Amino acid sequence: MSKRFALVPLESQFIPLLAREVLGAGGIDVGFLNRLASRVGGNPFALVEYLRAMLQAGLLRYSWGTWIVDTTG
Repeated sequence: MSKRFALVPLESQFIPLLAREVLGAGGIDVGFLNRLASRVGGNPFALVEYLRAMLQAGLLRYSWGTWIVDTTG
């Protein structure tokens, strides 16, 4: 027997928590997190994939205890 689950979007207040869980230690710009929240529309899978793609493209990198976002790339 199969079951259906209704999934609701991740509330914007939890986007920074999930991003920090994915990235690990280090500070991350609040403005970037706000833009990220608006882009992913509450979709946790999209958030993780967006961060992964940014890391692979070198647009997000860790340096001296903080995450640096390359907004020019």
